[in-house]
Amino acid sequence: MIVYLIKSSVSLLIFYAVYRIFLSKERIYKLNRCYLICSLIISFMAPLFHSPFVSTPELKQIPVLVEPNSNAPIQVKIPYQRPITPEQSPSAPIISAEQLFMFIYGCCLVIFLSRFAIGIWSFCKRIKSRQTFHQEGVKIVMDTDKDTPFTFFNYVFVNADEFKNKQLDERIFHHEITHAKQWHSLDIVFIELLSAVFWFNPILHFYKKAIQLNHEYLADESVNRQFGDINSYQLLLLSYTDQQHPYRFASYSKYSLTKNRLKMMYKTKNKTSILLKALIAIPLSLGLTVLFSMKPQESKPTFQPNLIIQKDGGQADYLREYKMHYQRFENLMDKNGKVDNREIDIDRMRQLWDLMSNRQKEKAPKMSGIPAPPIMDKKHPTNFQLKEWRTNPEYMVWVDRQRISKSELNEYKKEDIAMWYYRRNYMKTSGEKYDYEIEVHLMTNNEFYWVYFLNKTGYDEVSVYKKALQIYHEHQKHPKKYDGQLGGKRSELQQIYGNIPQWKKEKYHVKPPSIALTDQ
Repeated sequence: MIVYLIKSSVSLLIFYAVYRIFLSKERIYKLNRCYLICSLIISFMAPLFHSPFVSTPELKQIPVLVEPNSNAPIQVKIPYQRPITPEQSPSAPIISAEQLFMFIYGCCLVIFLSRFAIGIWSFCKRIKSRQTFHQEGVKIVMDTDKDTPFTFFNYVFVNADEFKNKQLDERIFHHEITHAKQWHSLDIVFIELLSAVFWFNPILHFYKKAIQLNHEYLADESVNRQFGDINSYQLLLLSYTDQQHPYRFASYSKYSLTKNRLKMMYKTKNKTSILLKALIAIPLSLGLTVLFSMKPQESKPTFQPNLIIQKDGGQADYLREYKMHYQRFENLMDKNGKVDNREIDIDRMRQLWDLMSNRQKEKAPKMSGIPAPPIMDKKHPTNFQLKEWRTNPEYMVWVDRQRISKSELNEYKKEDIAMWYYRRNYMKTSGEKYDYEIEVHLMTNNEFYWVYFLNKTGYDEVSVYKKALQIYHEHQKHPKKYDGQLGGKRSELQQIYGNIPQWKKEKYHVKPPSIALTDQ
């Protein structure tokens, strides 16, 4: 979150600096309006996307020496790193700096959004309580306020007495109608909403001033095109310099009556200069934003296999070593019909599989689980299935390896079940006939997390770890929803990280929880 806020602020600063240097003093008001609004959108969206530029992939090569002509399986010796247990992990502070920042940010966000909503509501309430009528494609609101005229969306607020007595100058009236017809209030409401959400960002204040001033340029240009007498229009505006502008969402004809605004009315267009500056400004700001704000492209590292070099200079045969491990697996199967993963070096076999060429893989004996399959997704039952299991007497229900009654199943909703499967339990009846009962085995979210994440299983440890990180972030976003469920503690992530073999951590650049959580 903090990284996102910093990157979006840098992007805003780049866009605004380019605008001030190249575009702000040119009579390209429509382009400037588009630039200012689009730059706001891009600044807050760019940090969410990956940069199109890919960094040079990293090359890793680790040579390991073994004795020549040795019949022993070749092992890659990697220093053992003892995983940090929950008891050994450093105790986290009760409230971290990030949590304190998020608390302060949340409180201020509520205040500023409430202020924003009240401002919009007050205008809506004011419109309903006043007499309105249509004129020149906009709605005229007969107001009693002396700080008129001003515009809010397609409503032009005018003083009722001045309007009825025709004391309102037609140039000022045309100025406000231009604000309404060009929907300048949309821009103001948009920047006000951003200022409420990103209340701590001072650059948005300068953006709002630039947007409102550009609105005045557009309206002034329309007035001068319609009436032509620039001198008398400027004198008219100068007569209103002491008027207050109390409404943040409104557009005023007397807004920011600066010397620069008066000079812009006489400024001539230099098409060559405008084109040159636009061609420099827009690509420059976009390019700098891509470089500084967007996420770096996650390039897959080019992995040079761990070369297992014999002292006689030849390269080891990965296929030969793989077959040695497979032969051991077959011998154990012939002996007792089942193999514990601890009895064979399954991780080394998976590593060898990655190291072998496609031609070697074709010759290698195939074995289930090599390469390791990715972690499975949750499988929730439907409401119809739950009803069937509760009512049909043919089903025997087990939850987390414990037999339960049909009445106890009523306590579970479909969201409580993370995995389910059927199992037939055959029973011999009279003679040679067999009957069976159907067992429904259900896993709660905690059991699912324990079996497939915290325990070391045959699934790919890297994909297990990635999903565990996703689940952790979900728990942090919705702590009440996941209260009492596994997956929301750093100690659990550390345990899953400890199940990953060291060679996989190096090959796939797997970061420990302390680093992986801060990078996201």
